[in-house]
Amino acid sequence: MRAAAGRQVGAVVIVWSALLYVALIVSSLWFGDTAAVSAWTVYLLYAVVGGLVLRHSARNAIGIFVGVMGLVPLLGNVGEVMVAHGAAVGLVVDLAAWIVVWYFFVFLGAFLPLFHVFPSGTPLPKIWRWWYWTALLGSGLLVLTALFGPSDDGLYVNPFEIPIVTAIQPVVSVVVVVLMMIGLATGVISLGVRFRRARGREREQLKWFFFTVVVAVATFFGFMLLGGPIGWIPEGVAEATAGVAFALPAVGILIAMTRHGLYDIDRIVSRTVTYATVAVVVGAVYAFPVVLLPNVVGFSSDLAVAGSTLAAAVVFAPLRKRVQSVVARRFDRARYDAEQVVAAFSGRLQSAVDLGRVRDELGRAVGTALSPSGVSVWFVGQVS
Repeated sequence: MRAAAGRQVGAVVIVWSALLYVALIVSSLWFGDTAAVSAWTVYLLYAVVGGLVLRHSARNAIGIFVGVMGLVPLLGNVGEVMVAHGAAVGLVVDLAAWIVVWYFFVFLGAFLPLFHVFPSGTPLPKIWRWWYWTALLGSGLLVLTALFGPSDDGLYVNPFEIPIVTAIQPVVSVVVVVLMMIGLATGVISLGVRFRRARGREREQLKWFFFTVVVAVATFFGFMLLGGPIGWIPEGVAEATAGVAFALPAVGILIAMTRHGLYDIDRIVSRTVTYATVAVVVGAVYAFPVVLLPNVVGFSSDLAVAGSTLAAAVVFAPLRKRVQSVVARRFDRARYDAEQVVAAFSGRLQSAVDLGRVRDELGRAVGTALSPSGVSVWFVGQVS
């Protein structure tokens, strides 16, 4: 039941983030403003990585934080487009402006606790849990003051600003800075402790995460400095590069999942890529005669709609099988290799008539597919 809930939560995060991303891309093409596409892509990457982790476990803290870092900013950017181009009125425009005010603080607040929970999804025991809760408290206060305090950028007004929050914001801001600095310092130390205790795959996972975070921070501040005060590179290029640097921690987590077996998530990645690819292809098969032909050629008929629906239904099963086979070779290699071993064993078994040969072939197949420490095969009246 919990596994099914996890898959549903992860799927919801991925699907909604993809829909928001598509809506943003369409709006950028419609209004001729593509400056923020790179940032939207970064947020989509975080949402997909978080969704993949949540498909493994709906309660995994890494999946929750990373998913929030992607889904909420995408929603905030949709609100920003709506406000900027007057696409909303009344309460809707108030909600859109409200999300614009605080969405980036959610991104920052969700990033800090990752240092305490990567790669297991839970903080280290004993005193480390207190430092983890300190980081959460700092992040929570940051988001809370952004939700109901005044806007800092001056471009948008918080429609749900609460006077008492505004009055105490200077004091709360100092507390937030102290708590978040403590949370960051103890989080980095926590990663060091984990690395010292880790062996094998866990060490590689920690290396990728720490390396990508360091490179992201260095790239962000380096390019902002080169494009701003120093002026060695164009300011637009510096801002775009610094924005893309935010994607590196998500890339590190993704590499830890796919290359170094974090959460044994290969099968989840394989299924997600498979069905996403199949959905795009089947959607294109259906959309070509239904949408493109009427708009481009001017031809439309009920027969075309029926034919495209039938074609989409016919192509789905063989396409899914073919795509899943190709994707499994890359993302779910263990299962693919095991299936190949079983298929080869079945082929050899058809021509085997000697029990000894069957025993040897079965032992070889099990040993190759599962790599056990030992293999024993029992026949009636015989033990080997």
